[in-house]
Amino acid sequence: MMRTLVWRALEKFVAAPRESAENHVEWRKADEKLSALSRGAATWPSRANAVHMIHFPEELTDVEIARQRLALDEFVELQTQIQSRRKKFEALAKALPCGGDNRLMKPFLAQLGFKLTAAQANVLKEIRADMGGKHPMRRLLQGDVGSGKTAVAACAALMALESGFNVALMAPTEILAEQHFRNFAKWFGPLGVKVELQTGSRKSGEDGGSKMEDGKRGRPSILHPPSSIFVGTHALFTAVLNCRSSAW
Repeated sequence: MMRTLVWRALEKFVAAPRESAENHVEWRKADEKLSALSRGAATWPSRANAVHMIHFPEELTDVEIARQRLALDEFVELQTQIQSRRKKFEALAKALPCGGDNRLMKPFLAQLGFKLTAAQANVLKEIRADMGGKHPMRRLLQGDVGSGKTAVAACAALMALESGFNVALMAPTEILAEQHFRNFAKWFGPLGVKVELQTGSRKSGEDGGSKMEDGKRGRPSILHPPSSIFVGTHALFTAVLNCRSSAW
């Protein structure tokens, strides 16, 4: 009985907009948006027909065709929202230029022990342009294991340090955070850059370092002057970040 009622309700719901799709604003907008963005939109069924086809297919292939059309609608809507958010972000967000001046970068590259690849050099040019631009950088660096992403991150950190900002580098696990901490301490130590670790089990300044406390709450406080880099996990968020000149 329940199955029959659901079937009838569904059939009525699907049939109504299919017969008068022009009066269904949201579905009409979906068709218009797809037509504006895709040259092959004419080959796809309308949204109303796609909904009908997926629930009441006349042929086995109807279901897959309808599924692809509805999935395309979701993708187009998602991309449209992302584009709208990006335009709003670029219109409202103001960046603090931190492209650097190479005073730390040049000695770092000289003592690194290997030469950057062409791909690393190219992406660093793009990162420098982003960090020196008028909008905050929003960039995802993708690469295989061992492709040199950490070295690129180190160079980006130096750009911010050269511009008078502190740097925070966040890792997803404590093991990875400690690995980055050791690498950055080895790389940046000779440059006079202070490197500290901040994780759930180990705070800045422990194990021989100078630990600073927030006098009111007795918690680790990041109050160091520029030319400091803090490597850690999400514990970086829970620390007392009173430093106003940090680059994340």
